[in-house]
Amino acid sequence: MSNGSPGGAAGRTLVLWSCVGSLPAEIFLHKGMGRRTLGVNAVFALVQMIAFLFLFGYYFTTGPHQGHPYYDPTPLGLYFVLFLFWLVLARLGLWWRERQGEIEHSRYNGFPHLLPPRLARFERSFKLIVEPALVLILGLKVWDWNMPLGFYLCFNAFCMCWGTLVNWRCEGRRSLDMRDAMIEQRMHAQSLRRLTHRF
Repeated sequence: MSNGSPGGAAGRTLVLWSCVGSLPAEIFLHKGMGRRTLGVNAVFALVQMIAFLFLFGYYFTTGPHQGHPYYDPTPLGLYFVLFLFWLVLARLGLWWRERQGEIEHSRYNGFPHLLPPRLARFERSFKLIVEPALVLILGLKVWDWNMPLGFYLCFNAFCMCWGTLVNWRCEGRRSLDMRDAMIEQRMHAQSLRRLTHRF
């Protein structure tokens, strides 16, 4: 399943930020990601995580709960380091697949590790329901221990679900556009044949 973009700048921005927000979780859950997913989206994801770290770090050092371990952004920082390491591995995997001649959509966000290949037809439903639910449950559990990391995992889960929904709608639009184009092409061909027979 490829990740598309709806028409309009606002729609493209919505898809971009949902993909960016979901990537830090998806990179651990998926394999075979596309070049753009591991390129531009990854850069924005790194920037986004740094922004969250600064936000929670500022609150931890100056807020009303200053110094409380529950608000410590260190676990989120460790998650950032782990994401960066996994990103390097994913980029190396992409390089190796391309050397082997494998071709994948540049915006593809990968195939779930937890989904058996024989059930590939359920990929979209798995990404829409199962994976966000798992990340959300993990985030809520972690939230009891550390708020910054728990909040960010819940944010990842929301973006995973929202991004899948938006891309589902985009693919439906593209399918309708392609069908309409085929119908119009057939109509033009019939008109051309009638015109040719007339002469």
